[in-house]
Amino acid sequence: MADNTGAEYQLNARGTVFSQLHDRMCEVFENGDQQESERLARELLGYADLGDYHKAKCHFILSLGSDEYVWHAEQAVELYENMFVVRPGSSHIGETTSEATVKSVKEHLAQAKKFLAKAKEDHAAVQEDYDRQWAEYISYHGRDPTDEELVDAHLEKRCAGANVYAEQYAEKMEEYLQASLPEDDPAADDDEDDLPFIPPPTPPGSFQKDGKGLGYFGDDDDDATTLTSSQAAELK
Repeated sequence: MADNTGAEYQLNARGTVFSQLHDRMCEVFENGDQQESERLARELLGYADLGDYHKAKCHFILSLGSDEYVWHAEQAVELYENMFVVRPGSSHIGETTSEATVKSVKEHLAQAKKFLAKAKEDHAAVQEDYDRQWAEYISYHGRDPTDEELVDAHLEKRCAGANVYAEQYAEKMEEYLQASLPEDDPAADDDEDDLPFIPPPTPPGSFQKDGKGLGYFGDDDDDATTLTSSQAAELK
């Protein structure tokens, strides 16, 4: 009896985690943060025992992304269409479903079908553009691109997106730093005058033996500064 109670408690606790992640994913998705919502969706899909309702919403969100969006759209449609069908691998076991849940699933199914149609349209456009670039490459170089060139082109495209993100992040960070700095204080500039002057270090090659001691600075005799033996020893 104790084992069964413990198993039931663990299942409920795990379901609570799924529900919280799902709600968080939906919240950031509705707020327009596609990147974070996709991250949470992939995290949820990593759980093998994730229920069909949560799984469908994950695919629903990922169908709006840029990776495997057609497959995710197809998965979302299939899951919503069979949400209340008892079948192998399904989390639905014939339990009673509320009218609100049925309505929500129908609405998501209708939207998922629109996403699937748009995903297929986008994929066809991407494939057409890819075929055009391939033909142009062969026409110009007289050969097919090598695997290495294809990988480089893929990485360049990925890096371009990363560079845009880095630039946007740098701009936001600059704005944040500027806003956090105190207003200009004219008196603060006066403090620099009180600091002692410290000359820059001189390369060892600047010390030359001649008739003016061990060495001197400057190109002209008038501007030269003679170093005594003790001064030169201190600089070593």
